[in-house]
Amino acid sequence: DFSSTSCTFDATSMKCMPTVKVFKSEGLRNVLKAVVRHTTSCLIRHSKWILDHDLNELSQIERASAECCASEAKTCLESLGSVVCYTAWLFCAEERVAIDHHSSAIIVRDEFLSELTRSIENLPEMSSRKKTTFTKKVKLHFLLSLVEEFAFPLQDAVGKMIGLEDVLDCV
Repeated sequence: DFSSTSCTFDATSMKCMPTVKVFKSEGLRNVLKAVVRHTTSCLIRHSKWILDHDLNELSQIERASAECCASEAKTCLESLGSVVCYTAWLFCAEERVAIDHHSSAIIVRDEFLSELTRSIENLPEMSSRKKTTFTKKVKLHFLLSLVEEFAFPLQDAVGKMIGLEDVLDCV
């Protein structure tokens, strides 16, 4: 039960799961950091397709191709968001804390903001105002990618930590 507040981490049964075994061998804290960095990087790299984009100016053929790209990018982000959720759960289980404990939220926040800052610095052609708008959209889409129901407390905690608590109340 992923939503349980009493996390039990059966080391024997977990060792039988190849992905969990690899994650544990790398250290779940490090894996959680890497997953968040890669999810953020994917979101920013494919923001053209994931964030609001205008397809009206494209020809019908270009529009069909763009819609396909947008759909694939959004599906990929949603899947990566699920990986973040499950990795955070594994981390919390190993630490013997509930998913709503601040330890996983702090890791997610720190890695997300670090990767976001690094990526934004690589967009020199964007004005300061556009960067602010872009940053807020990226933050929102990252939070919304944490779609697993058991991870809503994590989503809520990270949202508060990155300044989007008012937006999450409306979603």
